Amino acid sequence: MVKKTVIAEQNPLGHTTADYMQAVAPNALVEYCSTGQELVERVKAGGYSLAFVGCCVDGTRDGPDIVRAIRAVDSSLPVYVLSIESGNDDASTRERAEEAGATGYLRHLSNIQELEGIIKHHLG
Repeated sequence: MVKKTVIAEQNPLGHTTADYMQAVAPNALVEYCSTGQELVERVKAGGYSLAFVGCCVDGTRDGPDIVRAIRAVDSSLPVYVLSIESGNDDASTRERAEEAGATGYLRHLSNIQELEGIIKHHLG
C-alpha cells in the first residue's frame, strides 16, 4: 500500500525536505503544495498519512494558522510545522504550532535523525 504525504512550503528547503522524505521512504508518494489553502483542500479530500507545513507558506497565513484549518477538517492526521527560524522566534513559533494542534515542530533539516524517525514512523 502506498502511503501519501503532502508538504506545503514556499522556502526552497521545503523541496529539499520533500526529496529527503522520498529517499527515506521510497515507497511513499510525496506531493508538494504551493499554498496553505491548497494543503487544506488536499487534506479535506483525504488519503494522506502525513503532512508538513512551512511557517510561512503563502504570505497570507502562517503554519500554525494552516494547522488550525487542517484540524477543522481532520483531527487525526499527523501534521508537522517546518521552520527555518532560530532563537526566540523559533521558540515562539514552536509554541504557536503546538497550541494550533500540530503533531510536532521541526527546523528544516537541522535534525536529520528526527526527520527520518518521523518519516519512518508514519510512512513505514
